[in-house]
Amino acid sequence: MDGICFLDGGFGTELQARGLPPGADPSDWNVERPEAVSAVHADYVGAGSQIVLANTFGATRLKYRGGHDLGELVAAAVRNARAAGPGR
Repeated sequence: MDGICFLDGGFGTELQARGLPPGADPSDWNVERPEAVSAVHADYVGAGSQIVLANTFGATRLKYRGGHDLGELVAAAVRNARAAGPGR
């Protein structure tokens, strides 16, 4: 990549537009709704993003309070992001 690179944008906002309830942790959707997470990534790629970040903003031991294994959650987030990349 030469010059300016474009990254994705507000991920939680996009998931809320797809039905994530207020107050729900967007990280949970990596496991519970992977198709919705991958669709957000794909939309950003389609809009010109050259870099997409995994949906892991709240997936830390200090912040995450959901019921999923944190390692599983992060692995799913990476799979979901890769699903939107080249060769998908």
